[in-house]
Amino acid sequence: MTERSSRFPKKYGQIRFLIHRGLRAAIGAGRSLVKAIVRAHKRGAYHRALHALDDRTLKDIGLHRSQIPSVVEEMFNAPAPSSGRSATLAEMADTRRKAGESAVNDDDFESAA
Repeated sequence: MTERSSRFPKKYGQIRFLIHRGLRAAIGAGRSLVKAIVRAHKRGAYHRALHALDDRTLKDIGLHRSQIPSVVEEMFNAPAPSSGRSATLAEMADTRRKAGESAVNDDDFESAA
């Protein structure tokens, strides 16, 4: 009788451990899925918002319509240096200005207009 009673808690503990580990893995996968969905939704919202701007406004912020997809990707792939969040369009423009780069060269797009 003592042998059976001593084995039960050990077996119960192992099962409990396995269930706990499985639940943690499922929760982690669920969190990753939710983060990916939210990220894709935000990326689409930025893309739609920039495409809704007219060409003059885009030129004022230093962009051409053809650069929108790459700028949106850059916004989501380049974290801001001081925090873990994604860089905003204004922060990216400031970084480019400080580096002496121009997002749009006016000569490149005059023939397209």
